[in-house]
Amino acid sequence: MSFSKIVPFLLLIVSMRVEAQPPKLVVPTGHNNAILEFAISSDSRFLASSDIDGVVKIWDIVNGFELMSFTLNRGSTILAFSPDNRLLATADDKGYFDIWSIKENKRLVDYYADEPVKGLSFSPDGSILAFIKGDTSLYIYSIQKDSVIASGLLERGGAKLKFLPDGKKVAVLDWSEENEKTGIYYFDIETREFDDNGFYYKHGDIIDFTISDDGKYLYSLVNTDSGQIRISKIGSDDTLRFNGHSLKPTQILSSDSSHIIFTLASVFKKQPGYRDSVTLEIKRWDLVQKKCTDSLLVKNYGNISKMVYQKHTKKILVIYDFMEFSLYDLQSFSPPEIRSGHTNNLANIFYFPDGSFFALNNNGFVQKVNLNAQPVIKNIFKDVNRGVLYGSLTPDSTALFFRNQADKKYIKTLNLKTGKITTFLKYDTNILNFRISSMGKICVLYNNLNDTSDQQRVTIYDIYTKKIIADTVDKNSNFSQFNVEFSIDEKTVFFTHYRYDTIFAWNFAERSFRKLKTTEARRGTIIALKVINDSLLITGHAMFQGFLIRNYKNDSLTLIRDSTVTQYEYFFKEFLSGNILGAAGEKLKTIEIDSFKIRHEGLNNSSMINYIGSAHTKNIIYTYGYDNIIRFWDIQQEKHLYSFIPIDSSDFIITVPAGYYQTTRNASKLLHYVTKDLKVITFEQLDVKYNRPDKVLEAIGNTDTALIKSYRKAWEKRIKKLGIDTTAFRDGYSVPEADFANRDAIEFEQRTGTLQLHIKGIDSTYKLDRFNIWVNEAPLFGQRGVNIKRRNSNNLDTTITIQLSQGENRIETSITNVNGTESYRMPLYVNYTSAVKQREMIRFIGIGIDKFSESQYNLQYSTKDIRDLAQKLKERYKDSIIIDTLFNEDVTTQKVKALKQKLLQTTENDKVIVSYSGHGMLSKEYDYYLSTYSVNFNKPEENGLPYDELENLLDSIPARKKLMLIDACHSGEVDKEDLVTLNATSDSLIKGLKPVAYKKEGHLGLKNSFELMQSLFVNVGKSTGATIISAAAGTQFALERNDLKNGVFTYSILEAMQNNPAMKISELKSIVGKRVEELTKGLQKPTSRNETIAVDWRVW
Repeated sequence: MSFSKIVPFLLLIVSMRVEAQPPKLVVPTGHNNAILEFAISSDSRFLASSDIDGVVKIWDIVNGFELMSFTLNRGSTILAFSPDNRLLATADDKGYFDIWSIKENKRLVDYYADEPVKGLSFSPDGSILAFIKGDTSLYIYSIQKDSVIASGLLERGGAKLKFLPDGKKVAVLDWSEENEKTGIYYFDIETREFDDNGFYYKHGDIIDFTISDDGKYLYSLVNTDSGQIRISKIGSDDTLRFNGHSLKPTQILSSDSSHIIFTLASVFKKQPGYRDSVTLEIKRWDLVQKKCTDSLLVKNYGNISKMVYQKHTKKILVIYDFMEFSLYDLQSFSPPEIRSGHTNNLANIFYFPDGSFFALNNNGFVQKVNLNAQPVIKNIFKDVNRGVLYGSLTPDSTALFFRNQADKKYIKTLNLKTGKITTFLKYDTNILNFRISSMGKICVLYNNLNDTSDQQRVTIYDIYTKKIIADTVDKNSNFSQFNVEFSIDEKTVFFTHYRYDTIFAWNFAERSFRKLKTTEARRGTIIALKVINDSLLITGHAMFQGFLIRNYKNDSLTLIRDSTVTQYEYFFKEFLSGNILGAAGEKLKTIEIDSFKIRHEGLNNSSMINYIGSAHTKNIIYTYGYDNIIRFWDIQQEKHLYSFIPIDSSDFIITVPAGYYQTTRNASKLLHYVTKDLKVITFEQLDVKYNRPDKVLEAIGNTDTALIKSYRKAWEKRIKKLGIDTTAFRDGYSVPEADFANRDAIEFEQRTGTLQLHIKGIDSTYKLDRFNIWVNEAPLFGQRGVNIKRRNSNNLDTTITIQLSQGENRIETSITNVNGTESYRMPLYVNYTSAVKQREMIRFIGIGIDKFSESQYNLQYSTKDIRDLAQKLKERYKDSIIIDTLFNEDVTTQKVKALKQKLLQTTENDKVIVSYSGHGMLSKEYDYYLSTYSVNFNKPEENGLPYDELENLLDSIPARKKLMLIDACHSGEVDKEDLVTLNATSDSLIKGLKPVAYKKEGHLGLKNSFELMQSLFVNVGKSTGATIISAAAGTQFALERNDLKNGVFTYSILEAMQNNPAMKISELKSIVGKRVEELTKGLQKPTSRNETIAVDWRVW
């Protein structure tokens, strides 16, 4: 299962008007801060996660896709699903709890409890929510009545509570003054009292507990040196106890088996770097055998640990790092699958007048982004081990001062044109933050007092003389909420105080620090500080306590204007320009300084906003939120223009409100759609309609009409190549519907090798033409599927039994109507584990030809290519490989076609590798042929092997892992319409005959539209489910080299096998592609005729 999409991720939802209940586009953009909590639904289908920024997301835990996201105005620390999985409750230490409808993505309850909410638990019927308020109160809240219906006093409540299965009582972890221990006590909802059947342990505090599904047994974890586990029958004394962990125990967890429980222990150790180390110990206990049956010790980095049990996959999900999950396989108790995100966690953005901007991110990149140029992203600097944390531009914007995660005592300078890095400043202690004045004269440092002290200091540094001007110790870490501003003339530096509404100032004339006096009442922490002009500054305050404008002349503060009189519920973020402020909570507003009147509002950022800035274009501003998305707005029209999402090192996604997007090929594979009933549609099914770089460029205001025209022609080529009728793209156009009717009844874990699928489909307008089923992207009924046109029906209702592959199976189905419109495919995932591990065989078909009846066309190394590959594969797979080869005189169309019978003998678990090495030729009609022994080289259609016949070897065979390698000229796809034949070349090393090229389209040296199509879009066309890697593009030759004694393409594959003990398909394509280009100096570039999108299997 590819679950790399899951943590950390966020989503951007864009409405798609393609049907009555349109699917929504989900863009994975990542948690931008530490994950605080996660919870799993009772049916193990959904996972909810929340972070410190208040971002809550819900995932399909089986397939790893994100389903929805919403943002609270505060960090959510507690999550709980209702038993029917329709609702999600969230709560925090600010006193709020909310209840959300999952399918509607709508807040149903917004409750304020006045004190921190420490625990949540739904009753078994989902009608009641119990929660702990503060330290002393248990509340019982009726969802239907929207009110508290009962409450009880606690002595010193913990954060754990849980309903008993009958729903009449709530078990609560609480301190007892009488017992002087933390124990478990039962609150009766009807009597509104705690009964006498609680449980405590006199030798230690209970730190966690859970209850068996039948409500008979209490499992508790005691904070003793041995981490004792206690099993008791509710209402009676202990029945079983045993010692648990050598580490500090933290959690006990039940499973779907009444006699299996799990415990977690952890220890954290402070590290000198930016992350602490963590050691986790997970144990599985068998209550029948009365012992620990499995144990796993994990050492990594992290700051929190918790586990939940996933029933379908029999795996434990653990959070152990800043923004990552791990899945532990409980069948083998094997090491985890790591789940990490793809997006860049931006640290800062610097915008330039030409429309470009530099983005600094914590993944170690400094990138130049220009949405109107190619490439859109250019990496100026990359050091993934030293992520860039803070930055400040030089006055001329040619260089960047920055501090990274590793070299904390250094400020370095990065030349933005050359990428060269020099050391600007080395300090004697860690630099926590810094700021450069706009004139480039002064650097203000916030740093540790020394390497062992928790105290900090502020240092003012003269950049020109490289000398310290001033130094002040912050004994109480009061400047840790670091805000610094310079007066317009840079004669005064202002600092904010962390704990109160206080501003300090350094006056260069007086050479002293002063606390500026204020007359108004204190507010909360100052979170924003900006100098407006030579006399006024503005401060924004935490907890929605408004913002103030003050006169700072004479080193005192005089209140000019107070926003609280208007009761604004948002933060001041940025002084934009002129008379305009930017302010934000979840929404963006602009405000007049003179009157504090709102100028523009209603711009919903969908995420709490970190930063607001001007895009150096009239009325255009940009925001950067907790979701890692940079959004651009026209504030005059109160309109969202577009969004930019950086992905990994060089990929990106740009979306516009109409639903269109522009993206790199790699980033597009991360997209997916979610239907109203929370089913997932994979990206390729709607990519053809919405991946429109031409429309995106128009929407963002690009004026390069030649570039826009080229992108439009590339899209048109794609549509024509795929044979798509764009009528289906019209709003309101009918799309057939099909799915597995028994989806919800199918268990993820399968123990038999067959699975019965009940398929239902309907088209309300047109008759149905065919249907198909795919397993791991391989069509079970060939590329065309099963023809049902003769039925003359609008409906399909059929049951089919399929063979499962060992391991994970990604199963899809669809129907197609007579107009060629296909229904959306929504993946169903199951995992098949055989009682006896099935043997996986490799079938290698090798076809090599370097001798021909027309001997003047002989090659040197084609048969050697195949023999070398066969030998390498034999060394790797030994007795698990079957090899069939055809060489020279035996290479005929009939014998090649006959190989299909051998491939039909494969099984669902086998791998098939077909390799061809020889001549590749294009006919006068530009159809592609491969050489046989007796081919007519002037008319390859005579005795030549049509490419379709070679590909057909892999269609409708049992094996689902299929790879084809073609080392021949012109082996990539071509656009017949725009090809022209060139004069023959004299290069004796080529594996082809007549060279071809695309007609010049005459606009700014851009690629031919077909080549541009290949570079812009993933090939989402129907195929055999095989990956087909071609040695060269359709207009290129494949080369042999005497020094390599092989074709360059085959040599690169052999080299990759030698250097990499294991390799997946994606890695093979990447490594071999780069190596071929290196060896041929760019004359030859391998391409993929077809590729699997979601399935990436191991070749060796």
